[in-house]
Amino acid sequence: SLKNRHEHPFSLDHSTWTYVKDMPWGEEQEQGLLTELEDSYRQGTWFNRRFLHDDKQIKSPDVVRRQLGLDPEKKTAVVFSHVLWDATIFYGEGIFDDYETWLVETVAAACQNSSVNWVVKLHPDLVWKLKYEGFTGELRDSFAIRSKIGRLPDHVKLVHPETDISTFSFFGITDYCLTVRGTIGIEMACMGVPVLTAGTGRYSHLGFTVDSDSAEQYLDRVKFIQDTPNMSPDSIELARRFAYSLFRLRPWRMKSFEMVKLPLDKTGHPLERNFIPHLGHTREFAKAADATQFAAWLASDRVDFLDLEFWTQCR
Repeated sequence: SLKNRHEHPFSLDHSTWTYVKDMPWGEEQEQGLLTELEDSYRQGTWFNRRFLHDDKQIKSPDVVRRQLGLDPEKKTAVVFSHVLWDATIFYGEGIFDDYETWLVETVAAACQNSSVNWVVKLHPDLVWKLKYEGFTGELRDSFAIRSKIGRLPDHVKLVHPETDISTFSFFGITDYCLTVRGTIGIEMACMGVPVLTAGTGRYSHLGFTVDSDSAEQYLDRVKFIQDTPNMSPDSIELARRFAYSLFRLRPWRMKSFEMVKLPLDKTGHPLERNFIPHLGHTREFAKAADATQFAAWLASDRVDFLDLEFWTQCR
């Protein structure tokens, strides 16, 4: 609607979040969520992950630490960089002017804190976004870091998008997660990892992230990130309730049609994304379960679509 047109499409309305916090919650929901989180990486079932799964390996924490040259005696903070020109910059208020400023300032502060390992992980979507643009030069991210900071100290590691380490492997080594408003912040909080945000967005100020009101406050937290307290059981549950509702109840499961995307090497093809019907006649669509479910939501006064039938089945 006009009221929420500036909200991120993968978010929860305030009314939905109030409802979600009061829903019954138990082991079945916990395990269903954690299984889906893992499957999304192992099987590539979310967003463009199925097209980024090639050449990626899920590795043990020890293997990842050795490959990146991390000190096993120290905790590890991971900066999950955004795509610097991504439209998500409009879905909230940042405490820095833009994603590039946030990235450079965060890395500069990390260079001053050798009490922990630092990993700067550039966004994996750059693999297909740059391929789509036909760009083959130096990444803007690494150029900005190199030009404004110079050579990184040994305790700060830069991980490029084409790494063979699956993002899922970072869950096993991350003790602190830093992002502006990325989806990774939701996932990491579900795993009990403290998340430091650098702006408002879909999940900030909901009780399960460490949110800063200014760049100075944020950078001070980065410089002493080892003092960040562990997440409480209540905050972890809030994160999981939010993620469960966002990833399991918010999606409308389209069964009448299937979206098929061509392989990564066909990026830019006119039929890169195509819809394949699973119906024999248009009359079938009017009676299809997914169509009637969607129509019922449109006719209701609920802001967000919630698959309450799915919730009933899980209970």
